[in-house]
Amino acid sequence: MNQRRLDDWMAGFMHYTKESECPNSYLIWSALSTLSAIVQRRTYTRWVYKVFYPNIYVLLVGPPGITHKGSAIEFSHSLLRKVGASVASQSITKEGLIVQMRARAVDNANALAVMSDEFSSFFDKSGTQMISFLTDIYDCRDGWDDMTKGGGRIVVEAPYLSMFAATTPRWIADNFDHRFTEGGFAARTIFVAETHPRFLKARADITQDMLDAQDDMLEDLAAMQSVEGEYIWTKEAEDWFDDWYETKWPREHVDYRLASYHGRKPTHVIKIAMLAALNESNELELDVRHLKKAYQVLTALERNMTRAYAAVGKNPFAGDLERMAETIQQRGRISRRELVSLNVHEMDRKTIDENLLTLEVMGKLRKELDKGELWYLSTEKK
Repeated sequence: MNQRRLDDWMAGFMHYTKESECPNSYLIWSALSTLSAIVQRRTYTRWVYKVFYPNIYVLLVGPPGITHKGSAIEFSHSLLRKVGASVASQSITKEGLIVQMRARAVDNANALAVMSDEFSSFFDKSGTQMISFLTDIYDCRDGWDDMTKGGGRIVVEAPYLSMFAATTPRWIADNFDHRFTEGGFAARTIFVAETHPRFLKARADITQDMLDAQDDMLEDLAAMQSVEGEYIWTKEAEDWFDDWYETKWPREHVDYRLASYHGRKPTHVIKIAMLAALNESNELELDVRHLKKAYQVLTALERNMTRAYAAVGKNPFAGDLERMAETIQQRGRISRRELVSLNVHEMDRKTIDENLLTLEVMGKLRKELDKGELWYLSTEKK
């Protein structure tokens, strides 16, 4: 196999992007999404009766224009373009996506990466049909087929689809009901939710060693395109995973809205462990450190994951509730007068008061009287 220049490809990626305002979590998943897209269907591993491929669906979630979601996706997209990886059009129908998968087949595998900084433009063309397709194709079975309206049969042999996209909590709330959090797509998707950039920096100091790191990354990505075969688990990896799966995973406590994701967490761990192994070398060995790394990066997301679809549910004011909480958190401290002014175009004052009381009961804010004026203070860390 081709030699690699970096012992830790993701460390090189994080060094190259260290001047970016993107949250750290966005950059980690940008790197993992790049690895998932580059390896395609050439590698796999086995667990029980199933074969697993390292394709992942990642959706960055954050308020518009604040967390630099598009920048994180562009880092990945740019690297993939430079090494000639197969990337789908950003705005495309379900049928168009299938055509592009079939047109870019290599060695009978129909592999493609979706990179979209506006998931809405990717979704809106086909709506729920696109969600159903993404759900069906995720497991990379030997073949996928569908019947067209005209009665013709479309077949995608050996599919492999990875996705790295971005959206806002409000868009999710406006386009999905409570069944979204219980459905197959949400369970298969890793939601990376943030509310603030890593820091604010008007100018980036791009050094020569950062540019050298990019060159090394590109050379290693090219080398990864020759990696092919089955990842074999070490005995230590098997023992760790068996213990976690049988004794620890069932006792993990997560928000009820994460139940469908949690049910598929073992699948996510296995997929990301393969990427963690690819990150280090071209050797097809799955070690315990790769599984632990996968578990750690997933678990680190779970605290914020519910922010991605906190507004999805039966409460028609859930989106307003989440937006008000986010406003108070961003400001740290805001007067009642200003808060009402910001929200009165969305709801009446009675609803505003009810939402504020709900946030107070939830422990997300506290009130303070200062010189006769009422202020709201966030109790949540930025």
